[in-house]
Amino acid sequence: MRDLRDWLTVLDDAGALVTATPGVPSAAVLERVGDAVANPIDWQLVDSDRAPVHEVTHRGDEIDLRRLMPIITCHEHDAGPYITSGLVNGRNLQTGKQNLSINRMQVHAPDRSGS
Repeated sequence: MRDLRDWLTVLDDAGALVTATPGVPSAAVLERVGDAVANPIDWQLVDSDRAPVHEVTHRGDEIDLRRLMPIITCHEHDAGPYITSGLVNGRNLQTGKQNLSINRMQVHAPDRSGS
């Protein structure tokens, strides 16, 4: 099992990705991550109607993926902007079985993407 020094080395190698942490000066990122790894916050069960993930919702004409998040065109030959690691939660309507996958998804319209 890796120890904290190994994780900090991996994070340090990530460079610019690590320093893009909002509200934390670049020089303090590794220290803050190390502190978080050494002192994890206990989880707590939250009723779904009070879950913070439901605090901000966008519906109908409010949905514009390109305005809500940074979506980039990675390569000059890409057909358009892509969400690089989008999570897709699918459900079979007949069996009810679910699947969660990670996909590179092209944004086709403000409220449409495809993988």
